[in-house]
Amino acid sequence: MTGIQKASKEDKRPLHRSSLARSVTQILIAFTFIPIILIAGAAYWRSRTLFGDQVSAQMQNQLTDQLNRLDLAIKTKQSRLDNFIRQPDFDGELDAAIISPQSEIIYPGRCAH
Repeated sequence: MTGIQKASKEDKRPLHRSSLARSVTQILIAFTFIPIILIAGAAYWRSRTLFGDQVSAQMQNQLTDQLNRLDLAIKTKQSRLDNFIRQPDFDGELDAAIISPQSEIIYPGRCAH
């Protein structure tokens, strides 16, 4: 029986040592990975917020640019229309078109009869 007792004592010693080593390793891993996970989560949240702000700012800038272009196009067309109306023969042609609805005005896309 002494051989069995020695074998059981030898088996128990490495078990205690590996258990202590395993416990220390698990504690160190927990103390290492928990802050890393918290920092990664905070970085993800911050980058997500910054990305959303950047997308919003870019969309606002594009909308402002499009509105400025549209405003410029409207001003250009108003200027052209104003110049067209101020031509000396415009009043006469307009009166002729209103008085004679069957005049030979050719509309784009239609055939003249």
